[in-house]
This record gives sequence, C-alpha cells and structure tokens, in this order.
Amino acid sequence: MVYKYKPEYADLIVSCSIGATGDGIIMAEAIGAATVDMDRVMPTPTAEINSKRLITAGMRNTAGAILVNEFGQRFVDETLLYEPLSIAITEEVAEGTLEYVFEVFDEKGKESVPICQTYVDGGLTVQADTLEGLAEELGIDPDSFAKTVREYNQAIKEGKPDPFGKTKARNPIETPPFYGIKVKPGHLATRGGLKINEKAQVLDLSDNPIPGLYAAGEVTGGVFGGGYIGGGFLAEATVLGRIAGAQSAIDVLSQ
Repeated sequence: MVYKYKPEYADLIVSCSIGATGDGIIMAEAIGAATVDMDRVMPTPTAEINSKRLITAGMRNTAGAILVNEFGQRFVDETLLYEPLSIAITEEVAEGTLEYVFEVFDEKGKESVPICQTYVDGGLTVQADTLEGLAEELGIDPDSFAKTVREYNQAIKEGKPDPFGKTKARNPIETPPFYGIKVKPGHLATRGGLKINEKAQVLDLSDNPIPGLYAAGEVTGGVFGGGYIGGGFLAEATVLGRIAGAQSAIDVLSQ
C-alpha cells in the first residue's frame, strides 16, 4: 500500500508492527468505505538497522544525541521534525557508501531517557570509554569523529550558535561511556485511513454512515491531517474506541 500511495517511502525499513498491512482499510473499501489522507505516510528518522526497532525521538530531543555520517561528521539539526529529518538522513545516506548513519550519545544522555537502557540491554548499541574507541567500534574515522564531538561540545560551552541551526537539547557529549547506534529512516505509521464521523462511524463515498461499521485507531484517517503529536495515536485509539463501542451499542439498541 505504501508503494501505491507514497512510492518515495516504499523502500524504508519497517519499524512498526509487521501486522500493520492495511487489511482493515482494504476490507472496508470492498463494501464502499471512503478513505482520506492515504498519502500521509509517516516515517521515523531513526530505526536501528538490524532489529528495525524505532529509536525514540527522546534520544535527540531530550538526551541530545547527535547524528554523524560515515566520516564522523554532523550534517543536520537533529531536532528537526520527523519528515524533514528523515529526508535529510536519506539524502546523506545516498551520498555515501553506507546505508545508515550513526546516532551518538553519552552516559548522561542515556540516563535521561529511561527506555534507552533497553537499547543497550538488547544489543542495539555499541559503546566505548573514549570517543576514539567508539569510532573504532562503529567503523568510522576516530580523529574526524572525535574532532566533531569536541567542536560540538566547545560551541555549547562558549554559547556559540550551532552551524546546523540546532537550538534545543544542545547537551555536551562528554560523560563516558559513549554510545552509538546504526540508524536509518523507517516506517512508523500512516495518518491516512477510513473516513469517519464524530461517532466513529465509517462513511461511504457520499459521506453517509455505513450501517454497523465503526473504526478506531490507526485504521482511521483525517484525525491528524499532515501533523502528529507524540502519543497521539494511543489517545486516538483509546478515545475513538470508547466512542465506537458506545455508538455501536446505541445503534443496536435503537433497532
């Protein structure tokens, strides 16, 4: 379905549930359901390349992790929104010989985002007690990488503006051990899906409710439009699930 609606994102790795294949949308369309925002495919900038696990944005926006390329150099403001950052990483990967970049942080950053410990325990990270040692573990130039991090730290301490425009989560990376994760953009979710009304009833192509058909969660479209707020999909599933359950009971009882 991604190939059909958003072909430029079709080759991203799949970091969402392997069961999220759009079956609910397909079944509803077969009986005349309308859809909305089907091209609103949402990438995540950082998925670990082997496990395909999503690496939380908190690593960049709270812990202050930086992204470096195969030459050990930064190339982007790491706190950009999901889609522009995904595009920037994809473009950087296309210019090099590797299919991924490196997300780097220190012990202080790891401790600031509790879920990060599961990345370490799960073997998603490599670590070392020095910047040069981490670079060797990652397979990138130690001198270039160490220079990048030290210049990054120095700019923060001196209050200098970031060369890539980064203004938040500018935390020095200086507390060993140091960590790195191989990442590239992946699929997180889709914001499109079945068209519904405020009662969670699925609508047909003429915007009329289809009797007995209700939808909640990511199978629906039109709730977020082109945006997304962290945790929003969980709230959508819970709230619309309650509405759909109540409305289906009302409709049955009224018959």
